[in-house]
Amino acid sequence: MSQASLSLVSQACGKSYKDFLAVDAIQAEGGILTAWNPNTLSVENSMASRHQLTVDFVIRKDGSKFRLTNVYGPSNQIGRDAFLHEIRTLSPPNNTPWLICGDFNLTLQPEERTNRLYNQAGTADFAKLVDELQLIDLQMDGRSYTWSSHRMNPSMARLDRVLLNQSFASSYANIHHTSLANTSSDHCPLLCSFGFRFQPSNIFRLENFFLKIPEFTDLVLNYWLSEEVADNPNSFNIKLVGLTKIISGWRKGRLSSLDFQLQSIREYLEWIDKMS
Repeated sequence: MSQASLSLVSQACGKSYKDFLAVDAIQAEGGILTAWNPNTLSVENSMASRHQLTVDFVIRKDGSKFRLTNVYGPSNQIGRDAFLHEIRTLSPPNNTPWLICGDFNLTLQPEERTNRLYNQAGTADFAKLVDELQLIDLQMDGRSYTWSSHRMNPSMARLDRVLLNQSFASSYANIHHTSLANTSSDHCPLLCSFGFRFQPSNIFRLENFFLKIPEFTDLVLNYWLSEEVADNPNSFNIKLVGLTKIISGWRKGRLSSLDFQLQSIREYLEWIDKMS
């Protein structure tokens, strides 16, 4: 892709993808395109260089944010060192969900190449980066390799992949990564899909082991017997609603304490033993 245009984007992605950013190719190397439906996503910020295009998206439906980094890795060692360093600097703050995808021009494991002659240093550096940033290598369905030399006895490798951070994995449901049918390119297209954000449950839960904690019983009694609640003419239901709010606030504050978590686990296990 030497130069992106709206007509080219519409042809490749569909007419609903009316907004895009691109890094143009230099001769036969590079070329990155990130396109989106402006009715679904808006852009808060973007960063680009020769080998990466990063966009901070906001989902219009709920205002949630995620970072998408689209890459086209260099083929020489000097460029790879700078490329991996740049990826480190792109790690988003404040546990922002982050997905990185594209042609890294590197493998994570020796077995990801059919040719025994591979860049050991590059593979080691790439694996170190993934480990340092605590990224998840999303497993691909459909094939083992994404690139082929298309010769009589072809060399093949997995140079293209999808990586994501822990925040992305915990924020979105049904994350799926698969390969598509080959085109005229020596790389096969990849498709990554994910569902809506996980929503925290609003269901109130009273754990049985709470009843064994003196602090909890005191909290409930003090609220239930307070003059403000006891004298309320709107009766029992209002008292229950208020009590669930008090307990939820107490639980949220106390469960942030590691000591309380350990205590709760011990009491819960004791309760299970008695029930078994």
